[in-house]
Amino acid sequence: RCTDMYGLQCTFSGDQTLPELEEGAATHLYRIAQEATTNAARYARAKSLHISLHTTGRKLELSVADDGIGLAAGLAQGTPGMGLKIMEYRARMLGGTLTFEETNPGTRIQLTAPLPLLRQSKEKMKKAI
Repeated sequence: RCTDMYGLQCTFSGDQTLPELEEGAATHLYRIAQEATTNAARYARAKSLHISLHTTGRKLELSVADDGIGLAAGLAQGTPGMGLKIMEYRARMLGGTLTFEETNPGTRIQLTAPLPLLRQSKEKMKKAI
């Protein structure tokens, strides 16, 4: 879909089997990947993008890497919007961390969250309300 919408060459890698996630946790993962993809296309002027989703031990790792101008250069074009803040919020809701790394060229955004995501996510959402 990102190829059609943004003209990006998109690739994906993932484990053959992934743990089943509750809808809320899956939505957070999807929205983080979606925002990272949108940012790569709109601000970083990326030509290609790689999304990976893997489990390592008791952790789930989502990575979105692009070959654009980099996060710092993209941010220099304007003030950071709500998108990055919402991505960080979603990571916290999953009990995880979100890191931004310059890869020259490009940026890699990585979410690392503990498994099972769903119970922790549900409890944190209840507390946030």
